[in-house]
Amino acid sequence: MSRQKQGSMAYNGYTPYRGERRRRRILLLVIFATLIGLFSLAVRSRSEQRDVLEYVSVARETLVEHREIAAQVSTLLVDIDGLERQVVLDKVQSLYERALAADAKLAAVPIAPEVAVLSGYVTVATSSWTTAVGALDEAFLASVDDAQDVLVGERLLAAAFEELKVGDRAYANVAQRLIPISDEYSVNEFPLFTYINPEQINTYDAKLTAIRLRQFRQLAEYRDVKLSVTLDPLPVAEQNGVAVIPFGETFSASVVVSNNGNLIENNIVVTLTITEIAGEFVLPVSQTIDQLLPDVSSTVVFNDLPLLAGQLYELVIEAPVANDNDPASNEWRLFFRRNAGE
Repeated sequence: MSRQKQGSMAYNGYTPYRGERRRRRILLLVIFATLIGLFSLAVRSRSEQRDVLEYVSVARETLVEHREIAAQVSTLLVDIDGLERQVVLDKVQSLYERALAADAKLAAVPIAPEVAVLSGYVTVATSSWTTAVGALDEAFLASVDDAQDVLVGERLLAAAFEELKVGDRAYANVAQRLIPISDEYSVNEFPLFTYINPEQINTYDAKLTAIRLRQFRQLAEYRDVKLSVTLDPLPVAEQNGVAVIPFGETFSASVVVSNNGNLIENNIVVTLTITEIAGEFVLPVSQTIDQLLPDVSSTVVFNDLPLLAGQLYELVIEAPVANDNDPASNEWRLFFRRNAGE
């Protein structure tokens, strides 16, 4: 009886010890889980804070870029009467590419929940502005070139200016949406500006702008390619209206092709043809200029042209361009006789 009581007492004393150890383990697990949760919350909070600050920073850079583009668009519309056609088109293209690049950089930034609404307004504003800038070149050209329907350019300008207004209206909501973010994260304000300058409202009137554009001759489509030819050897005399080319081992023609128009000319084929007047010899050769910008010249050289001494030839060099305003300048002719060798 005594041994049984001792054994029973030893067993009863061991049971609370195991229960206490289990409770300690559970408590440690709860504490560990709590610490992990707090750590994860802190990491997530810091990550979201970084996302917010990064978005606001890149958005500010994008909007500063758009502010500069807006100023240049305004200047372009005011000063367009003093600019050449290609200068205007190149300027619009440059501004459009800058806007696209700025928007793309902002689009790559992650959007934290805290800036989701702000991001929506900024995206509407920037995408509307960029769309409008990209449409200006077509609107300008339609206003100048479409003689059959003068309203085409006006309609395109009106659509572009309306896109600018949409962007301005969206951006007007941005400052208010930035206030709570600024209070929590101490971020700087965004730049204040609009694409439609209220002090130059007539500049963004589609009808007035279209009328102005149609009055500017330098913006109208104008094509004019001219040729200038230098022979080697040069003519040394003239007999009965026929040039005399001295005898030599070689004969070549250097042709300078100048684009005096205001459009880019592509694939200009320069053809040289030598025809023997009293015989059957005809030599056509050609070279192609891939692209020629306005107010730019390019030189092609035809070397080692075969000529017989004492013969009469006609030399024709042509560089035809469709709708050239002065087609006669696309052609150069010369009748000449090659001197007999000694």
